[in-house]
Amino acid sequence: MCGRFALSVELVDLPEEFMETAIAHFDLSEGSEGSSSEDSSAASTDSSGPTLHSIGPNHYVSTVALNSASPEANEDRSASVDYFSKEDFKSIVEILVKYPQPNRVFRPSYNIPPTRSSVIIFQSNTDKASPTVDYKYVIESSSFGLVPSWAKPKDPEPVQRNGNPGPPYSKEIQRFQGRQFNCRKESMGKGNALPTWNSHKKKTRCVVPIQGYFEWLRLPRDENIPYYIHSTSSSLIYLAGLYSHNYNYKMDESDEYFSSFAIVTGPTNKREDLKDLSWLHSRKPIMLIPGSKEWFEWLNPERDWDDSLMDTVLDTKKNKAYKDIDAYIVGKAVGKIGSHGPELIERKRGPSVSPQKPITSFFQRKKPADSAEDGGSPKKRIKVENREAESKGDILSAMTKSQKKAPENVKGVLGSESYLDVKKEEEGDESGIEE
Repeated sequence: MCGRFALSVELVDLPEEFMETAIAHFDLSEGSEGSSSEDSSAASTDSSGPTLHSIGPNHYVSTVALNSASPEANEDRSASVDYFSKEDFKSIVEILVKYPQPNRVFRPSYNIPPTRSSVIIFQSNTDKASPTVDYKYVIESSSFGLVPSWAKPKDPEPVQRNGNPGPPYSKEIQRFQGRQFNCRKESMGKGNALPTWNSHKKKTRCVVPIQGYFEWLRLPRDENIPYYIHSTSSSLIYLAGLYSHNYNYKMDESDEYFSSFAIVTGPTNKREDLKDLSWLHSRKPIMLIPGSKEWFEWLNPERDWDDSLMDTVLDTKKNKAYKDIDAYIVGKAVGKIGSHGPELIERKRGPSVSPQKPITSFFQRKKPADSAEDGGSPKKRIKVENREAESKGDILSAMTKSQKKAPENVKGVLGSESYLDVKKEEEGDESGIEE
């Protein structure tokens, strides 16, 4: 699952970061048709990277070479770069940064739980008045935990925080977001789709940019170990998500709508070549390779939903987006309210657990000095092996039982922008909602 993640990039810097990690490999702005000295106002001056030209407040445009101008002809980013010439992938990309809730803006944090503001990126239909624009992306401040677009306010009771009441209906919103921050891909298919996911999978699909996410390795006797999962080849990871624009809930008069999102998850698989994560958790957020065919199929606002997307875009068995993923142990401060700093992703020493080294390996007893290999008697060696087998069996039994239990309750880390809180982050029931 994905209940906490890190994103420390300022919203004003995300357009440039998005261009560098997801959109362009070559900058074609200089010398291209239509460029002039007036276009020198750019968000980036790095000649080796893409250049964003400001055309208005929080509004940019760039002539770039896309990772995959023809995604059908490419399986991944590197293939598209090698196959096409610059002219072949020359495209115009428009980026708009939106703040639908001006008083609830995303603040960079290394610890973002449900109900906290973060960022989503989605494609919007290009303006017919500007036919030269090939792709229009919207980078939007949004709240983690999906509130359905069709939901209407019923209970005005506010959340109480430190003795102070929050906005009206904040407790009702909390209930939505505390349950619907992860969407199991299995609950999106025909015959299994829940109303919430069914209404948002059709046209409101997005990606969620993160630097990495946290997962707790649950061991016997509550000896849980937090891990940080990130990419070794890119500063940002893009997760498949669903978003909602609810015009019924407005926390402030200046709000345009209440923007919220959920992250899509799938089962983990034992594939060491793709950085197997099944040893850590039974589920994982679904990652997308920027510029791939799957990327455009998921984000294309004119692409209707059909269940084939579950086997292609939402695939977790052969998804190359996981090949550069790494996981390491971090401190337990990530589970504390108010922890937001970079120290949360610092490596900590602990038992080495990976697909190559089974989880039970660091529970095994060391070989006694009088084992058969060291000259001990065969009878002593047999007794030692029997004891080790019994001990391992007890541990595996305890682990199986502990993995069936719901994760510990974790309260959300909230800033002054929100009065909401999270009561629980549990694994998920048969309904398909990861609570």
